[in-house]
Amino acid sequence: EFKSLGSTTGGALGGPVEANSVLYSNTTLDTVANVKDCLDTIIAKIYYVAPSVSSFTCNPSRTSYEIGEKVSSITFNWTYNKPIASQSLTGCTIGVDDRTAVYDVELSSNKTFTLSASDGTNNTSASKSFTFSSKVHSGSASIPDTYDSAFILSLPGTLKGNKNGTYTANVQNGQYFFIALPSTYNNSDVLVGKVEGFTTEFGKVATIQHVNASGYESSYNIYKSTNSSLGNISFIV
Repeated sequence: EFKSLGSTTGGALGGPVEANSVLYSNTTLDTVANVKDCLDTIIAKIYYVAPSVSSFTCNPSRTSYEIGEKVSSITFNWTYNKPIASQSLTGCTIGVDDRTAVYDVELSSNKTFTLSASDGTNNTSASKSFTFSSKVHSGSASIPDTYDSAFILSLPGTLKGNKNGTYTANVQNGQYFFIALPSTYNNSDVLVGKVEGFTTEFGKVATIQHVNASGYESSYNIYKSTNSSLGNISFIV
């Protein structure tokens, strides 16, 4: 329902009327009092842009670590595509205008940091996950005098949360293919996988208390190929 309050321009009756001087009544839009409010509401909906996180970075940028490593502090920086009305970041105290924050609690275990924001109508978020896991070491080597941490560390290592993966090596003459991994990843007497589609077993040759490069100690099993001098080989677990 429209109702004119008359001209606000000083003209004759029936002349132009400013939109905010024309009452507008609609039971479903009780916050809209006049035509100007109504038009502004319509235009705002037509041109509305939902909030989004344009960038979310951290320093250090590396987020995967070996168990035993420690991250002393993390600096976060971020931007949005538009002004926002509220925001929060895991473990940090921030105001609505902040676009940087420092998490200064030493980190040594898995943690996800989530940036959340709202423009008052819709929400948006972005996350950074810091993970700490063990390494699986594998490669070509001669049978050592002693199976110890030095031997495991001599083999190339990759951070992994389980035993699954493809392990490759060029097994030299007189050497064997070794794989060393946490006992929790595989605690049987054999490590079963496939070589060129055929089921193959590496036998366990030792279980030791391994101290990794970051000083963390845990039980590791060491497995060895049955044959030596294998050349280029892929072992899929």
